[in-house]
Amino acid sequence: MTRSPGRLRILLFVAGFVAFAAGAARADWDPFGSSGAAPSGPEATWGGLVYSRWNADLVNDLNGEQLHEWRNKGLLDVEITERGKWSVHMSGAARWELLPRRRGGDARFDAELWEAWGRIERKDWELVVGQQIRRWGRGVPSLLDVLNPGDFDEYLFVEDEFQKRPIPMARWTVYRDQNELEVVAIPFYRAARLPGNQSDWAPIAIRDLQGAEDIPLVESALNQDIAPGLVTEATDDLRYAEAGLRWTHYGEGWDLDVIGFFGAEDLPAPDFTKDFSAFLRAEQARGRTPLQTLRSLAFQEIAAFSPMYVQKPRRQALFGASVARAMEKVTARFEAIAVSRQSTFTEALELIRVPAFAVLAGFDALSSDRFLWSLSLIGAALATDEKLFMIDRFNAIALGIMRARLGQGGFWLETRGMWDINLGDGWVGPSLIYETPVAGLQAQAGVNLLAGPEDTPNGALSDNSYVWLRLRYAF
Repeated sequence: MTRSPGRLRILLFVAGFVAFAAGAARADWDPFGSSGAAPSGPEATWGGLVYSRWNADLVNDLNGEQLHEWRNKGLLDVEITERGKWSVHMSGAARWELLPRRRGGDARFDAELWEAWGRIERKDWELVVGQQIRRWGRGVPSLLDVLNPGDFDEYLFVEDEFQKRPIPMARWTVYRDQNELEVVAIPFYRAARLPGNQSDWAPIAIRDLQGAEDIPLVESALNQDIAPGLVTEATDDLRYAEAGLRWTHYGEGWDLDVIGFFGAEDLPAPDFTKDFSAFLRAEQARGRTPLQTLRSLAFQEIAAFSPMYVQKPRRQALFGASVARAMEKVTARFEAIAVSRQSTFTEALELIRVPAFAVLAGFDALSSDRFLWSLSLIGAALATDEKLFMIDRFNAIALGIMRARLGQGGFWLETRGMWDINLGDGWVGPSLIYETPVAGLQAQAGVNLLAGPEDTPNGALSDNSYVWLRLRYAF
């Protein structure tokens, strides 16, 4: 098997610094106590979790859609630590999916290195280098959580532990009294993970091609997860390196974070070619909106305009701040972030880059050991007078989660949801959780309902509403 130079550099980066972090601290350690004596230095711990979930569409209203899915995910990690000196961590993730035969066969398996990092700890500083996930901000969601790209393989319904992708990163943190200063360097750009071409969550034009099973070339392209006529620029070089800085102050019952980040958009927007843009304008002159044109594209038209667009990272700078205040049973947090240039589309599907600003007010409450809730209100603005595709210049969004214990047993009722007040679209996901007598084993059943006008993000995907059953085992 031949590895690409970019992947080889990443593997060397991770492996080299993990070895450096362990070897720089101590060279004669015995992590598993093989000498027979009780280990007085390094200690090894391990654990993991497994998900198994079955999904079923509520309505069979699209040609070629997946009515049933069986998705399985696993995560296994091991860590060796000498407290106050150093630690080494490594984990792997695996996915096994059973999909309809018409979408690429009976099953797909994928395994990958998840996190692999080494840490050197001292009294007033620490250095962590390797592939890792690092979250900034005081809650979920957080406007300051900008380091790791997201995973949108199943739109907004990816399990919590897999919502962020680990990336190669070096972090140096200095501690002084009630302050922290953290410097982050990210050598290689990584984009967010998007749905595959055979997924029901795929882009609009691809979703409509999914029903064309009588065209072998279409079916082959969908099964290979390669959209016809699309080009993505390679990013395995230092031209797209990213860097960030975070300062934190811990007060009496309150925390303050200030960040700066210089990098690229995690969701690289497609820049349509001149020929395809001219085609969209011509169709618009005939009275068809770009959305209607995308939904009616034939495979032959996509092939004729190949490549339809070029997708590449686009630089931006972000500056943000967060204040969190802890009270008796409620934590309140307020965040703001400014973005130098954010990619978006005009109503005519022309890519523009404009300044953006967002604020968040969040409240997390634990009323008792039987009831908890979290509510976040987000306001966002794009500095443009253009009419935009599928979004407004000003958006107000509410996100929340509520969990309540039912009776004295192990049952919980949970509801998650999101609503865009401007666009009138959103989703809600009620579910029933059962904490089984088996330690670490949880069963859950629920439904995810999407709604809104067809020219909104959730409205366009409303035919994907589904019921689900899930087992989660942590060990």
